[in-house]
Amino acid sequence: MSSRPTPTRTFRGIRTLTAPAGRTPGDAPTAELFLPPAVRLQRTAGAWVVKGPMGDCAVPLGPEATQYRWAPLRRTLQLRGEGATPLRRRLARAVAGVQHGCFVSLELRGVGFRAQTQGVPGAQYLRLRLGHSCDYRVALPPSLAAVCPSPTQVRLLGVDAATLGQWAARLVALRPPNPYTGKGVCWAGRPVVRKVGKRTR
Repeated sequence: MSSRPTPTRTFRGIRTLTAPAGRTPGDAPTAELFLPPAVRLQRTAGAWVVKGPMGDCAVPLGPEATQYRWAPLRRTLQLRGEGATPLRRRLARAVAGVQHGCFVSLELRGVGFRAQTQGVPGAQYLRLRLGHSCDYRVALPPSLAAVCPSPTQVRLLGVDAATLGQWAARLVALRPPNPYTGKGVCWAGRPVVRKVGKRTR
């Protein structure tokens, strides 16, 4: 039998829930999120849409039942329920992304390894030469942009940190760092764990 609360009635725009057996309504976790003046928040059927100067970001709702209340004078979103803390964490990352933007940097380590951007923002391609017989041509989604400060550096730009991490992991998977030689696509600022090869006498 599920222990998820069941809706009972609506009071002053807040949907009240019945607590499961063995728990009182006051035991539900709570969390608050402050919204800067330049950021707007909108609730849709299956997600929260965060809008800001850098773009829009959708945060899907979790499976846990969560109540919410908006305090306009304090510009604070009050969350209550089992999923309040993780939802607040995801919304905070989205607010920071649409307000300031976020990026992920990668490094290409190896002889002849090169990176080059092609196309325009919104329809951009990334051409990678990673020591294989042919080059890789990776099409980026419209929500991401890429710049190459140098032929061996790639920087992905966007507003959604989760999407940035997923696409950066895809690029690293094209040529993971070799633990013996250190060659490959590496995360910038993250050391590569090296192994010692066999020694011949």
